[in-house]
Amino acid sequence: MDDFIEAVVVVTREEQRSFCMQWFDDRFSTVPMRAGFLLTGSAADFADLFGVQIGDRTEPIELPIPEPLRDNVERIFVRANPEYHKE
Repeated sequence: MDDFIEAVVVVTREEQRSFCMQWFDDRFSTVPMRAGFLLTGSAADFADLFGVQIGDRTEPIELPIPEPLRDNVERIFVRANPEYHKE
């Protein structure tokens, strides 16, 4: 089974969010957030688009911004996994 990945896309200006969300629509699901949107999809889709294997997520992972979005996106990152039942 493929891992499910969530990344946060921070746009430079609010009015650019729709354009950026549409750019990802073919491959990922998107959900609006305050500073941008949440990008969700399979680990394989993330690897194909971003060229990054997302494995252990003990720390946040910065992703490269695709060329067509560089003027519209401030950053894209995968949050670290929460630690449940840590003793």
